[in-house]
Amino acid sequence: MSLLLEVESLVGKTFIDIGSGSGIMSLAAVRLGATVRSFDYDQNSVSATRKLKEMFYKGDDNNWQVEQGSILDDDYVSKLGKFDVVYSWGVLHHTGSMWKGIDAACSLANENALVYLAIYNDCGITSRFWYRVKRFYNRGVIARFLTSLVFVPYYYIVSMLVDMMHLRSPFYSIKRYDKIGFRGMSFYHDVIDWIGGYPYEYCTASEIFDRVKKKGFSLVSMRTTSSLGCNEIVFKKINADS
Repeated sequence: MSLLLEVESLVGKTFIDIGSGSGIMSLAAVRLGATVRSFDYDQNSVSATRKLKEMFYKGDDNNWQVEQGSILDDDYVSKLGKFDVVYSWGVLHHTGSMWKGIDAACSLANENALVYLAIYNDCGITSRFWYRVKRFYNRGVIARFLTSLVFVPYYYIVSMLVDMMHLRSPFYSIKRYDKIGFRGMSFYHDVIDWIGGYPYEYCTASEIFDRVKKKGFSLVSMRTTSSLGCNEIVFKKINADS
């Protein structure tokens, strides 16, 4: 969200949150003045977004709609309408059809709309390794147990070593993580979220740029990474649908 806000105020804008998850970004958008529509394929995520709305949003109910839906459902997407801001952070690479998801997201943009995408970076052999790990993890209970047995201790040990290198308590970062609840998760659950995040796709920032540019968008802002994290890109629609 921070990269988007560097280039645009949300006051008076229509905002669609594709894959709302916990609903935290939708809540931020509606509090910043947008009229928001949130949807997610996963019913648990829809319930979480609705619960967040119930607990922390006391404004006009019509300013924030929450529903279940899939960005890969052509009929559903065609009925959503157009928006001033199309937002999808870390979602489309988990749909099983990333490029179709990106195309569908772009189709929801008004003239002069902003499209914010965050997609896993292609790190070559490392990304391919994690694709295999995640696919194996999701094969069943035994696969999940074995994968967790290897990688959960690995991430705990790495975190502890980093803290000790900085002359801190070995559990400093883990305890701080659990207390703050980054993305609403403990350290352990965030590790599991990474290990088990499948479907899992990735691409380079230039591949996203080339794809979206052909649809009549210009680049507004970009934050790239050399890690397994997400490349974050904001586009602006500059002409009619192509």
